[in-house]
Amino acid sequence: MKPKEGLKPIGSFLNSCRKGIESVLNYKRPAFWIMIAAAFICIGVLGIHAVNPRIYNYADASDETVGSAQQIHGNRTEYAGSDGGEVAEATVPESAIYSPDGNWAVWSNVQENLRDENGLFYSIYQVLLYHTQTGKVTIFDIVGGYFDFLWSENSRFLAVTYSGREWTHFSIVDTITLTETPGPYRASVLEQLKAQGERLDYTANETRPDPVLTPVEWFPDSSKVLVSYQWRDTSYMTQSGTFVYEVESGRISGLSQNSPHQDG
Repeated sequence: MKPKEGLKPIGSFLNSCRKGIESVLNYKRPAFWIMIAAAFICIGVLGIHAVNPRIYNYADASDETVGSAQQIHGNRTEYAGSDGGEVAEATVPESAIYSPDGNWAVWSNVQENLRDENGLFYSIYQVLLYHTQTGKVTIFDIVGGYFDFLWSENSRFLAVTYSGREWTHFSIVDTITLTETPGPYRASVLEQLKAQGERLDYTANETRPDPVLTPVEWFPDSSKVLVSYQWRDTSYMTQSGTFVYEVESGRISGLSQNSPHQDG
């Protein structure tokens, strides 16, 4: 009897099954050395990602690096400033600090919490500058925390103070150019003061200066800001005082020194 249309004879069916089983039984695993090589490649890729975390080159006005948990304030290449990026809109928090003319609001926000190769946590922060008339926000990415904001009287300049574990520094935001420029670093301050003939009866500590530079008051014309400073000398005495920082020229003047003291 002929098989029904569309169906194969049972012999053909069994033959197909037999060939399928034989192909499974005859399957050969990859050579052992290939498996070992593949394993080493996987381990290598994981190792590269483990020892090379993402490095952020943001508007860092500190002298710290991400890989060392922001501790080497005195030895970095000075940051030259940055332009802010804009987004369309934002919700202004109650903690925002408004400019004297009411046209600007500023606040900080954590962009990302990260961990360095030593297992220490650090954060990349965003400083958000909001224009109240247009609703546009300019964002500046800064390595640091504990932000403080000080507006100039004409609302053009904003002094942004931020800290790491062993340093405090500041930047100046220009609301006309929408740029952020770090203030002078300790080495630059000392260099300018010595060039002006100021007498400094100490040698700065290059290993652990622990510098703190904080804007405390704008001058009425908004072109200069009074900056409080402190850092350690080679005897681990704290040297402190104030100086005047001219924002657009970068010039330092008006040094006032306090008596050195020993912490703790």
